[in-house]
Amino acid sequence: MELKSVVWICFITTLLLETIPFNAKSPEAQPSEETPPPTPVDYDITQKVSNAYFKKPLVIEYCQVCSYKSRVDQLKNALSSVYPSLIVVEEDYPTPQPWPLIAQLLSYLRIAGIILLVAGDHIFSYLQTNYPPWYLYMKNNKFSAGIMLYFGVNLISNWMISTGAFEVIYDGQILYSGLKTQQLPSVDDIIVLLGNIVN
Repeated sequence: MELKSVVWICFITTLLLETIPFNAKSPEAQPSEETPPPTPVDYDITQKVSNAYFKKPLVIEYCQVCSYKSRVDQLKNALSSVYPSLIVVEEDYPTPQPWPLIAQLLSYLRIAGIILLVAGDHIFSYLQTNYPPWYLYMKNNKFSAGIMLYFGVNLISNWMISTGAFEVIYDGQILYSGLKTQQLPSVDDIIVLLGNIVN
């Protein structure tokens, strides 16, 4: 088997095993990755919150394709050390249609396009039909078409499902909204907000 065929087979296998988290594109812009200046924390507030017992979990709903996972982990670790009784739950931000459906269709289109690049001649021969113009273009530009299908379509899909959300919720109340502030919260921000709930 030629090396080129092996590369294409690995390429297709990677596509088939790939899983894409599907959110939807929100009209809101993404929050900035930059951390806002720390909010001064009153020691008395921190002490009261640390000694408080939280009956409900703190929920962090965030955009999972926006590279916010590290910020979520940082926030969870800091809060667990300050508030021993607080349970922090992370969830995917709920997203509206039709963006998840469109992104899903694009992923199928990408896989179908890669398969055509590899085995298009056999497929059209089996169907006993002439090569359509768009396939001839793909066939004559396999490298650029493959790059566009794999990276270009993936980039578009991720853009569609990126919400930029980072919503911190306690007992149904939104304590912090990244969609509104266009920023990610600091640990001190959440400490103060939880202190206001306890007081």
